[in-house]
Amino acid sequence: ILVSHESQEFKDVTRTFTSYMTSNRICSLERIQNKNLMNRYINHIQAEKELRKGQDLQRRQLFYGTGAVSPSTLYDAQGNGFDPRYADIQTSKGFGRGYCFSVNPYHSHTRAHRTNRGRYQILVADVFIGKTCQSGPGNLIKAPKGYDSVSQNSELFVIYDEAQSCPLYMIEYE
Repeated sequence: ILVSHESQEFKDVTRTFTSYMTSNRICSLERIQNKNLMNRYINHIQAEKELRKGQDLQRRQLFYGTGAVSPSTLYDAQGNGFDPRYADIQTSKGFGRGYCFSVNPYHSHTRAHRTNRGRYQILVADVFIGKTCQSGPGNLIKAPKGYDSVSQNSELFVIYDEAQSCPLYMIEYE
């Protein structure tokens, strides 16, 4: 569903995006509404609440670039969300094979999907980062024992379970 440029929702996403990407302009913002992905994420959060009674569950809205894969592949009606087939490979940063989300959209811009009109597309997702380990022992396929995610300088967050995230928006920009 396209979000109106006049809406508060559009303004909020634009404010965050342009605070980092000052020379770029958002052309459109699409709210992603995939009940299966949202239910999977909500179920994951509910299970974590049961396991961690009284603890603060760390969640963030973060950016994600899909590279050559169209973002809609991850969230359309049959989409599986952050599917392992499309996961970022971050072995050079010591993260292993995971889904690399960023506080700063510029980091995701380096993996933005390029449309045939020459515009860029990245996702905004709600991400359960939980207990975060700073950096990792390399080549991980899951977070170290006792942790839910791996981080680099609290700017990049890597998760290893697609149920820990749900795409909220697709930003198209130039």
